[in-house]
Amino acid sequence: MLAAVNDGTPEDRLGKTIEEVIPDIWPQLKEIHRRVIDTNMPMLNGEASGATAADPGRTHYWLINLYRVPVAGEVIGISIVVVDITDRKALEASQASLTRAVDDAFAHAVEMRDPYTDGHQERVAGLAIELAIDLGLQADEVKAIELAARIHGVGKIVVPAEPCPSQTVSAT
Repeated sequence: MLAAVNDGTPEDRLGKTIEEVIPDIWPQLKEIHRRVIDTNMPMLNGEASGATAADPGRTHYWLINLYRVPVAGEVIGISIVVVDITDRKALEASQASLTRAVDDAFAHAVEMRDPYTDGHQERVAGLAIELAIDLGLQADEVKAIELAARIHGVGKIVVPAEPCPSQTVSAT
């Protein structure tokens, strides 16, 4: 909420500029604000981050929408909607950390099972990342490809190290 950014009430904000209402994140919005005015195109679902007076030791994240407000064909101002997404960002970071830890565990298990190919999965992941970036994929797609490449040999874990007795060749 906007109140979390500046601790004001809606009445305190009426008639004020965005810069006056949210000075701490204005530098992040200034260029976008100008673009909304110049192009008449709203900015939807942008993100900003910063500290708040109520919680100065923690970085907060906000989802922001800016759009022009026309009345009788005349633009009378710019509207801004701000939603605090700090908790969502923290959850996403925790999920990414957990995913990476599980991925690391699988990759390590594969390398322990087959030390001959030590480092192979990391090299494959590096090449996969380069290819994904060259293909112009989005950051989340590149990350998914990296994770898959790092564990692509996970099936080796269940393959017996020694051949089954029925698979051994007799010299007789």
